[in-house]
Amino acid sequence: MAETGYLAPAGFVDDLKHELGSAVRATHGRLVIAEGAPRPVAWAANIWHAPQSLAIASIGDAAKQLRAMQRNWALYPTAHHRRATLITEKLPKVSAKPLRFGDPAPSRAYLKLWELFTLTGARPKADDICVDLGASPGGWTWVLASLGARVTAVDKAALAPAVTRLPNVTVLQQSAFALEPHAVGPIDWLFSDVICYPARLLALVEKWMKAGTVRRFVCTVKFQGATDFETARHFAQIPGSRLLHLHHNKHELTWLKLS
Repeated sequence: MAETGYLAPAGFVDDLKHELGSAVRATHGRLVIAEGAPRPVAWAANIWHAPQSLAIASIGDAAKQLRAMQRNWALYPTAHHRRATLITEKLPKVSAKPLRFGDPAPSRAYLKLWELFTLTGARPKADDICVDLGASPGGWTWVLASLGARVTAVDKAALAPAVTRLPNVTVLQQSAFALEPHAVGPIDWLFSDVICYPARLLALVEKWMKAGTVRRFVCTVKFQGATDFETARHFAQIPGSRLLHLHHNKHELTWLKLS
């Protein structure tokens, strides 16, 4: 029987298990083993295809079996931590080159955007027209402007002065929910990091989708209190879209529609 491993973000194992439902077969720390082939889930930091269980006779035997399968391995220990470390010491070293995500922005929220752009390979190009809803203090607007996009930043709160001074940024100091699509016309990207209940964000997205003026969407679905699985399901069912948990997400998911 085919199985798949899903590694939950720290603190969200129960959310992942809820999403996988009756397919769950075992849980090892944050690693959830589920029946069936890999499927798109939101509450997974990464997905392990075709996991295997190996019977080993010794530390050396374990390292030999792993090297015979492939060169590079990463340790995720849930038990027998010392033995697992000894096995790792007998495997080839893996050196990862750190990624640099641009200059520091007015808030750490910019890291979510750079991670998303790295994962998808899609990002705004020079002169793309972007709207950033809930922009204050300006972290996302900073990133988009640094890529050469023309950004309209929308928030009732003020943005950081360094952001408002950027030549390709226009600020609308008003509610993101009061902005009507026809007021800005066709745009290449709609971004939203607005703090609101998921159902209200869904209604906002549906308004912009109905207008037909947006090519691509990137929105943070922020949960306040218990996870709103029902609204998350509605987001995930929007054709051509994807719902995922980024490393820098907290109790929230990122929804994107890039086509």
